[in-house]
Amino acid sequence: MASRAAAARPPAGFHAVWRTTTRFARTWPYLVPALFFFVGWQLWPILRALWISFTSFSFLLDDSPESAHWIWFHNYVEALKDPLVRTGLWHAAIFTAIFLPGMVFLPMVTAVLLDRVRNQKIATTYRLILLIPAMIPGPLIFILWVWMYSNGIGPINHVLVDTLGVYDLANQPTWLGSTNTTFLSLALMEWW
Repeated sequence: MASRAAAARPPAGFHAVWRTTTRFARTWPYLVPALFFFVGWQLWPILRALWISFTSFSFLLDDSPESAHWIWFHNYVEALKDPLVRTGLWHAAIFTAIFLPGMVFLPMVTAVLLDRVRNQKIATTYRLILLIPAMIPGPLIFILWVWMYSNGIGPINHVLVDTLGVYDLANQPTWLGSTNTTFLSLALMEWW
């Protein structure tokens, strides 16, 4: 009798496989729209641009994919010969060198120092003070930085001209209007 009941029961591994299959069947329909949008709006354009970069495809002359010929790295070699592309890559490298310490290293050091504060009330106050800038909306941050970089009413120029006397009104820095200072000003603004 007991052997007949044991023979009628499915094996123990069957239940685990069945649970996994039903769980997958219940959750998969929720993933389909996200996968559709990921493939359609993220993966496909990246793959298409990569394919175009290795071919002689031209939108202006002939937009049919059949007219494109596989030319491997020729487009990349031509792009790197252009001094404007090299200048752009150099500026991107400088921007990254300025941007990276403020976005990775400075917060990491601040977090370690904040973790070492023994007094819980002081640590909570520091955390709150450091969290406030993250709560300010992005467009408002840009307006704030434009004001801070302003020639006439900006606090940065006020300190440099009126308080410290490093510059006078005639030669004060135009942070967002000069080719020499705009790049640095935007990189430092990104630290926010």
